[in-house]
Amino acid sequence: MKLIYIAPFLHMPGGLEHTLAEKANWLVAHGHEVQLLTYTQNGKEMFYALDERVLHRDLQCPLYVIYKKPLYKRPFAYLQCRRQFRQRFAETLSEYRPDVLVITIPNTEEYIHDMLKVAHQQGVKVIVECHLAADYHLEGKPLFERLLSRLFPSLKAIRKSDLLITLTDRDAASWRRFVKHVSVLPNPLPLAFSQEPSTINKEPSTINKEPFTPRIIAVGRLFSQKRFDRLIEAFSLIADRYPQWQLDIYGDGPFCQVMQQQIVQCGMTGRIMLNGTTHDMQAAYKKCQFFVLSSDYEGFGMVIIEAMACGLPVVATDCPCGPAEIIEDGRTGLLSRLDVQDLAKKMEWMMSHEAERQKMGQQALLASAHYQLEQVMPRWLAAYQSVL
Repeated sequence: MKLIYIAPFLHMPGGLEHTLAEKANWLVAHGHEVQLLTYTQNGKEMFYALDERVLHRDLQCPLYVIYKKPLYKRPFAYLQCRRQFRQRFAETLSEYRPDVLVITIPNTEEYIHDMLKVAHQQGVKVIVECHLAADYHLEGKPLFERLLSRLFPSLKAIRKSDLLITLTDRDAASWRRFVKHVSVLPNPLPLAFSQEPSTINKEPSTINKEPFTPRIIAVGRLFSQKRFDRLIEAFSLIADRYPQWQLDIYGDGPFCQVMQQQIVQCGMTGRIMLNGTTHDMQAAYKKCQFFVLSSDYEGFGMVIIEAMACGLPVVATDCPCGPAEIIEDGRTGLLSRLDVQDLAKKMEWMMSHEAERQKMGQQALLASAHYQLEQVMPRWLAAYQSVL
C-alpha cells in the first residue's frame, strides 16, 4: 500500500509530529510505501528521525506569508498561494499515485478543502486524522474564525472523506454530529519507549549518596492551550511546604518569555526550570517522580502515555479530550478540575504520598502496555486498508 500523510510542518517537537514519524517508520518497515508531505517546512530538518525509506517533500506554500504583504496586495497573494498549492499538490499525487491520502488536523483550513477536491479528482481515497479536540476545532475558536470555518468548506470537505479517525471516544462523539464514518484509534507509543524496559524512579536512599531533588515534569509547546500559567501558579501555592521539590518544564514556544516573567513574579526562580526541548525525553522523565498536564484541551495527550511508560503517575486536568480515557483516576494518576486550586491539591497529594505515588507509577507502567507500537499499529493499518 502507498500512503501520503500531509501536515503543515514536521520540524518541531510535538505529539502529531512524533506520531507521524513513528507511524511512517513502522509502515515502511512492514513493506508499505510512505511519503510525508508538508508545505511550511521551509528547509528545516525533521525533529524526529525518519527511516531512509520514508520520502519527504515540502510544497513550500505557507499561507501566512500573505500577512507580510501590504493590505491591498493580500487578496491577490491569497489567491496566488491557493492556486500554487493546488498545482503542486496535484502534481505530487499524480507522480506518487498513492492508494490513500491521510490529512491530519490541525491543518490549514482552506488547504483541507483543496486537498479533498484534488484527491477526489484523481480517485485517491482520503482519510482524515483528528489530532486536535473537535470541541476546539469546530466550536472553541473565536467567533470570527468559526464564521470563516463555516464559510470556507473545510468541514464540508471533511464530510466527503472516506473515513475520519479520532484518538478518543469523546472526540468521536463530537465529530459524529457532522461526519458519518468515524473510527477511534489511540496513538501508539514511540518505538524507543516500547523497546527499552522502563524503570520507576528510585527514591533517594537507593540512588546514591548525592543530594536528591524530587522533581515534577511537564512537557509541551509553550503556548496558550497547554496552560502552563495554571501549572506555575498551582506549584507556587504549595512550593513553600515542599522546599525540596522542583518543577521541570520541557518545550519551546511563544510563551517562553511570559512564563519566565511569571516564574520570577511568583518567587519560583530556581524552583521552576524551563529546560527547552530535548531529543532524550526518556532520560528527562526518569529523573522525575510524577508528570503533570495542565491543558485546556488535548487531541489525545501523547506525553501522558510516554510518562506512564517511564513509570510515572500522572496528574492531569480532565480536559477534552484524552486524559480521562488514558488515566484511571486514583490508580494510574489523578484527574483535576480545570482550576488552579484543584490542580495544586492533586499535585500536593502526589508530593506527600510517597508509597501511594510509587504504586501508581507501577500501575501506570503496566497500563502503558496497551499503547505499544506493535499492538496499536496493526489496527491503524487495518483502518487504512478498510477504505480501499
